[in-house]
Amino acid sequence: MDGTLTRPNLDFKAMYQRCGVCTSKDLILEIEAMPAEERRRAWEIVDEMEEHAAQTAELMDGVVPLAQFLSSKSIPMAL
Repeated sequence: MDGTLTRPNLDFKAMYQRCGVCTSKDLILEIEAMPAEERRRAWEIVDEMEEHAAQTAELMDGVVPLAQFLSSKSIPMAL
């Protein structure tokens, strides 16, 4: 969900905050450097927020007509 087909809806600032990581740092590297229990909890937060974003994702305008057009021309698509 990079904003190409869906509207961006993942709040990275909140994700950093909930994981206890400064936004100027690399989230993944910081999580991996955490003690085991803290790391486990941080990954749970990331998973929870990503799942919520996936469940509430909305398509960008024009995605459905584009997919229909590509399909009508037998142009392969991959997501």
